[in-house]
Amino acid sequence: MYALGRRLKSWLYSGFLIPAVYLLPMVIIAGSNHLLADCDATMHYFSGIDIFRGNGYNGWASHFWPPLYPVLLGLLAQVSPGFEVSRLVSVVAAVLLLLIVYQFVYRLVANRLVACLAQLLVVTNFMFLQLSVQVENHMLDTLFYLLAILLLLRYLNNGNGYRFFLIGLVCGLAGLTRYTSYSLLPAFMLTMFCFYPFRRAAVYAGCILAGFVLVSCPWWWINYLRNGSPVATWQYMNIGLGVFSNSETRWSWSWSAINRFNSVGDIFLQAPGKYIGNFFYNVIKSFGLIIYRGQVAGTLCAAAILLYLAQHYSRNQLVLRSRRVLPLVIAFACYLLLVCQAFVFSEVFLSWLLLLIIYGTVAGYKLRVLFYQFRSARKRSLMMILLFAVCFDLAYASWQLRAYLHNNNGIEDNARIMAVLKQHDPDIGEKLLMCYHPGRAYHLGSKFLMLPLYYNGDVNGLVTYRDLNARARQQAPRFPCNIDANNVKANYLVYDRVAAGCLPQYSFLMQPGDSRIPRNFQLIYLSADAAVYKIN
Repeated sequence: MYALGRRLKSWLYSGFLIPAVYLLPMVIIAGSNHLLADCDATMHYFSGIDIFRGNGYNGWASHFWPPLYPVLLGLLAQVSPGFEVSRLVSVVAAVLLLLIVYQFVYRLVANRLVACLAQLLVVTNFMFLQLSVQVENHMLDTLFYLLAILLLLRYLNNGNGYRFFLIGLVCGLAGLTRYTSYSLLPAFMLTMFCFYPFRRAAVYAGCILAGFVLVSCPWWWINYLRNGSPVATWQYMNIGLGVFSNSETRWSWSWSAINRFNSVGDIFLQAPGKYIGNFFYNVIKSFGLIIYRGQVAGTLCAAAILLYLAQHYSRNQLVLRSRRVLPLVIAFACYLLLVCQAFVFSEVFLSWLLLLIIYGTVAGYKLRVLFYQFRSARKRSLMMILLFAVCFDLAYASWQLRAYLHNNNGIEDNARIMAVLKQHDPDIGEKLLMCYHPGRAYHLGSKFLMLPLYYNGDVNGLVTYRDLNARARQQAPRFPCNIDANNVKANYLVYDRVAAGCLPQYSFLMQPGDSRIPRNFQLIYLSADAAVYKIN
């Protein structure tokens, strides 16, 4: 027992124990939860399948995200079909991130126990837990993003061309995971000019650029051939969503109004005031999201950073201009400039949430000299506050994770609908299912066509995309990606709660025998949550 205790202590102080303990329950959760309830996750998975079926990376997801994550999902699907295995990408990335958090803190303060504390604060965060078992690219992107920053801070003091080229390669991998990580490139290149003479800075910036281009150029070439530009995306859809729409009009923008725009420039020229206003609103919202998602520990970390800056008020400019801080300030500014043009949400700030915890833990440790003057009772009170933060965050994260894993919003009654359809049609795998949530098609093993969430025609036109504008047809999510949206007809239609909320004019589909239901619509399933029709 004594030898085991010493070994565990050694593992803890080396930064391996917490990641190892974290790995086991995450693998169990990843393999035991069998409901794919995230829309984007399903489209990621479908894209990976399409790639290895020879259809290429051409679907809806290809216009919003780079190809690295779908390629990994497609590779895993060749080994073991099913999205449960695909979750391992996020699980492994989360475990490696914990090791990076340890190295990050240890490099800043050279204290192993403080580095372990930072790991503990990270694993009690709900968003980190959720994204660890989600089929999404946020965790993988954060892994490369933080690794790139860690390498930059490490090599700023003794860098050379090869090392900065390596940093460029890591930045390229981050950029191949999410386009938001493109912000690393200008941030790191600008950082070179802040700490080196101009000529040397230009050489090092060129090395970073070369590494980034080397990793990115295959995708840029493919994107150029298919879409006319190396960096062609449909991100202007998201920008317009933030500028022109709200919760009530978001679907009319995505399925109708977008037909008037072709680029970010078109949006800015038509509404420059709204564009700028949306940007600054998102900047303010970003800080709120990071603090909110940091929970109690994140709030304490933010307070520690502010207290540290206040304590060293006379040295603030030196602190902010140091090699440990200024690169992050530049990177954060570049990141906000990029992401705040559209709309912001919690998950996109995972990397900065972890950096808040890292630097907050470091700031708290450096403020320890303030606690020496406290009496023992006050010291115990501070320890109790820290213990409360960890326990509260762990309880909150566990409760929220349970709720997330049992959330079936948009995919209600799926098990019963799946059983009915498989019994009704043995060839359901070859049929085209129109519904809101692509997860229904995944679990059914069928083809998928997104239900238009804004439509003014009749219900027969709905299932054929009749009179839908050309832009909406082109951009409609579907699987496989080679379905011709200009000549399409769904075999089955699922009208559920989400559909009823977006298309209330078709609520008669929930009323059997209503005269407005076309004769070629055969009802095969009905409940309080959904109606399923076969389209003859």
